[in-house]
Amino acid sequence: MNINVKNKRRYPRNDWSVDVTYQPVGEKSHERVVRTLDVSDGGALLSVNENLAVGTRIKVKFRIDDFEIGPETARVVRNDSAFLGSESLMAVQFERPHRGLARAVEFDREKKSWQTSKVLASRR
Repeated sequence: MNINVKNKRRYPRNDWSVDVTYQPVGEKSHERVVRTLDVSDGGALLSVNENLAVGTRIKVKFRIDDFEIGPETARVVRNDSAFLGSESLMAVQFERPHRGLARAVEFDREKKSWQTSKVLASRR
């Protein structure tokens, strides 16, 4: 029996990098600016320079095209070392699903591909 892990996800992931700011809940320090590796309506995978403890609550805002979405409250569910230890991948799960976030990310990806399309460039 061959099971596709991707199909087991409650909220399908959208592999696309968008700007994100986050800050631990209750912390008065500056917001951290990072990028996503993927996004779903249920959470995101962030490329970060720090390892927050699993369970840490954060406020996350997404910058998609000219819009800011959030803040969304999320919990850190996993930290993994990446790029030979120079960065970490921090998986966060939203406390409440954000319906439409993955669709907005998909639109951003499609818009970027339209803007760089050779077909469109040839019509200018």
